[in-house]
Amino acid sequence: MKVLINASNLKGSGVVQVASSFLLELSNLNLNNEYIVLVGPKVIEALGDFSFDDRFIFYAFNNKPIDIFKGGFLNILKFRKIEQIHAPDVAFSLFGPSWWTPKCPHLQGYAYPHYVYPDSPFFDIISNWEKIKIKVRQWIHFYFLKRNGNYFVSETDDVSNRLKKFLKNKKGVYFTVPNTFNNFFNKDLPKIDLAERKEFRLLCLCTMQKHKNLSILNDLIPLLKERESNFEFKFYLTIERSEIITILNKNVLDRVVCLGRVQPSFCPELYNITDALFLPTLLECFSANYPEAMRMNKPILTSKLSFAQNICGEAALYFDPLDANDIANKIESISISPEIRKRLILSGNERVKYFGHARSRAEKYLGILDYIKQSE
Repeated sequence: MKVLINASNLKGSGVVQVASSFLLELSNLNLNNEYIVLVGPKVIEALGDFSFDDRFIFYAFNNKPIDIFKGGFLNILKFRKIEQIHAPDVAFSLFGPSWWTPKCPHLQGYAYPHYVYPDSPFFDIISNWEKIKIKVRQWIHFYFLKRNGNYFVSETDDVSNRLKKFLKNKKGVYFTVPNTFNNFFNKDLPKIDLAERKEFRLLCLCTMQKHKNLSILNDLIPLLKERESNFEFKFYLTIERSEIITILNKNVLDRVVCLGRVQPSFCPELYNITDALFLPTLLECFSANYPEAMRMNKPILTSKLSFAQNICGEAALYFDPLDANDIANKIESISISPEIRKRLILSGNERVKYFGHARSRAEKYLGILDYIKQSE
């Protein structure tokens, strides 16, 4: 099978992690497929110095086709030329819209939670103007998703069902392939005795997006400081300090460690030196942080919202993401109770089996692509 893989339009840390993991797994699978890969700067950076064999042909692009003022629209012509040269059997845009319609059958991944979770509390904290902008982008994205192809893959059944409802594409065929942890999480790490220090470290692997709800720390940290006789705490964020100071007050910064953006290969080290995953997010299609924490035997503290519960089940301690007092209560309970942490970790050990491994995810994607090829 000859597959054109489009990862040229990806910039966010989560989608870049999926793309780089998928490509690395393809290189390890002993298959006679040919892969024509369109990549952007962030994916190239995540792949590092890894060397691919001659089954892979890479084409690098600096801008997405939608970046009209940066000349990105010219990429569409380049995409068409590449497709003409290689004549792929099927195309796979890991996350759409691709902004380009190939002549061969086309599978597009979907990962925009804003459009399929209109019931999220996120929409209670943004302005009417922001709501209008999201609605306009939703119309544009859905238009191009339907125009660019008829096959779609999401990371949960809930998102697949919601996407089907919102797209109203009678020709559309929808698949689900769960996200999972990268193979970087299978390496052995030295065990650290976290009991030797008093500080309870909460890891938040995230970016500076409003739906990540990091501004709640302004209300949360002062509440936790009042309880310091019971435990000490610190938040570890994968954000630059120059960014976080734009939304956090000065009186809370002493409890925040800014790590800056990290590559996926370094994430296991971060889990290893922290005590729990903290994710107060208001919107997600999927977060790989959940299975990563389960794999690393870390308890999960996250929002009591349908997308999180659908992924984590009994492996997380849930809170109201807009109620700082509720969050503080949950953080205190998990920090002072070994029994709660043990229960969540054991539940995570069972739950993580559902997501499989990076290799099985790659094999599922290939299975869908082969099915599409045979169906056309």
